[in-house]
Amino acid sequence: MIQTKLFSLFTIRLEDKTMNNTKSEFQHSSLIGASIQKGIITNQLNQSKEFYQKWLGMQIKFESDWFILLSLTQDSNFELALMLPNQEAVRKQYFQEAYTGKGVWLIIEVKDIRACYEEMKLQSAPIDLDLTEEEWGDIHFTLIDPNGIGIDFVQLRE
Repeated sequence: MIQTKLFSLFTIRLEDKTMNNTKSEFQHSSLIGASIQKGIITNQLNQSKEFYQKWLGMQIKFESDWFILLSLTQDSNFELALMLPNQEAVRKQYFQEAYTGKGVWLIIEVKDIRACYEEMKLQSAPIDLDLTEEEWGDIHFTLIDPNGIGIDFVQLRE
């Protein structure tokens, strides 16, 4: 199964990094150890779920008729929420409008970009940009999800 094979190629960095020579007026100690979660409001709930399960090996953590929470691992730092628009239970309008397909991309760093690319290609993944070495040093390829969101698989830089 591609999910099992690809999962071993993914790596997520959880290192604490200190930015040198950077000062902030505010200290956000309450955010230390926090994670940024991703959510997509979409009319293509099931197509999106199937895409992320098939091509990223994500697992269903929670599912209802209007909301799905997917996880790359059992670690809550690697989750993706999918939600149908215009839900009465959601209080704010900005959480009700469907994503319009522009201005967002996801980046996934992998240990071995060439192996990941070859595995995706072998499985006929919907590759949008073939494996490319950019002049600034990135080696990457992309997929496009059912919502028009670019998923950029990038070689991990150590």
